[in-house]
Amino acid sequence: PSIKLLILAVTAMLVSIPLMNWIVMMNDSLVLPESLSGLESWMRLHENEARASVKMLLGDGSVSSLIIDLLIVGILAGLSEEILFRGTLQQLFLSSRLNIHLSIWITAIIFSAIHMQFFGFVPRLLLGAYFGYLLWWSRSLWLPVIIHAFNNSIVVYSTWKSGEISEGGGDSSIDQWGLDSPMLILASAILTVFIIFRLHREQKSAVIQRVK
Repeated sequence: PSIKLLILAVTAMLVSIPLMNWIVMMNDSLVLPESLSGLESWMRLHENEARASVKMLLGDGSVSSLIIDLLIVGILAGLSEEILFRGTLQQLFLSSRLNIHLSIWITAIIFSAIHMQFFGFVPRLLLGAYFGYLLWWSRSLWLPVIIHAFNNSIVVYSTWKSGEISEGGGDSSIDQWGLDSPMLILASAILTVFIIFRLHREQKSAVIQRVK
């Protein structure tokens, strides 16, 4: 991918942190109706099991554990998940003549659901869709791979530094930074939408240049 697209994609990820933090908290505080209490208990059970698995994976909090986690959870997970979901599944949907938006969002739904962390479903869904559009706009799998690995690595470091497992479900967001100011969340939303729009404009300009 071009350096300009990469910079824009990283910037969008960074400025979205307060917004994603708020979405994580909203999703995590979801309470189902009393008639669905059994379903909610089942979802909470799977959520707690997933967090326990992540806690075990992140090790003992040493520097060596951090380095290993950055390699496995950060880089390798980002690479392998993008090869599977955006590089393979999304392309299969496209080849079946689904339009690009349906292909991206169906892939993102599967990507989020397969983690079995229902109280982090929405932020992970949005991340999956973002990775899908990055692939579409850049025509390079490397861009979502880099951004996915970057996101995971920041969360691993944040979790390691805090000594706690993210309540938002692992790699969905960074909820250890206390970024919960309403004005900050609003500014984050506006800036994120603006930069994503710039990413789309950049892709359109690149297409026009190729045609010329």
